[in-house]
Amino acid sequence: IAMADSGDVELERSSLSGCQAAGNGGGISIRQSGAFALTNSSSIADCSAGANGGGIALADSGALSLTDSAVSSSTAGGGGGGIAMADSGDVELERSSLSGCQAAGNGGGISIRQSGAFALTNSSSIADCSAGANGGGIALADSGALSLTDSAVSSSTAGGGGGGIAMADSG
Repeated sequence: IAMADSGDVELERSSLSGCQAAGNGGGISIRQSGAFALTNSSSIADCSAGANGGGIALADSGALSLTDSAVSSSTAGGGGGGIAMADSGDVELERSSLSGCQAAGNGGGISIRQSGAFALTNSSSIADCSAGANGGGIALADSGALSLTDSAVSSSTAGGGGGGIAMADSG
């Protein structure tokens, strides 16, 4: 799914699997202020991107929310095996998970860059993710904001720093 130019989409009790993109967003690519919600047992699995965001890529002030949903076993040739976020995007996971995702660059579970905000809340988890560089679970850079409440990052590894969480030049 590719979203551009301020569209809003919600997937409820739905799944995307085995999707591929040569660029960003193996399963979903969100740009230009689009809002995307994955709810009620929805899933993205076994997707891949040649660049960033094996499961989901979010850029240019987009918003993404996952509620009672999952992104799993997705890979990226760049950053964000599960989710890649850049350019002031907002992502919230509530009672949701990122698991078994891999990135050749930063952020095996999620990569957050350039003022993006990420909230992991209410029993959400990032587990069994890996990054070739930094942040096996979460990589946060360039003034991104991170909030974890009643949630966990576990069993994730990085070839560089921060097996669970890596932060650089951030607020």
